[in-house]
Amino acid sequence: MFQTKIDINHIPKFDGTYFHVWKHKLTLLFKTKKLWSIVNGTETKPIAPTTTRVAALPIVGASSISN
Repeated sequence: MFQTKIDINHIPKFDGTYFHVWKHKLTLLFKTKKLWSIVNGTETKPIAPTTTRVAALPIVGASSISN
């Protein structure tokens, strides 16, 4: 499966002080990158399209496993 690496080094780490300022900076960062609606939960996270189908597994009862 292909996963893309996202560079998060530019995001300031929270050091335990001035939480309200840190939170405001992150909010502005997400808004400028047009990601705030995803972070806020008003828009769903985009999902990469898949080209393969997964076949459903047959239902197996406990008695068939012991046989």
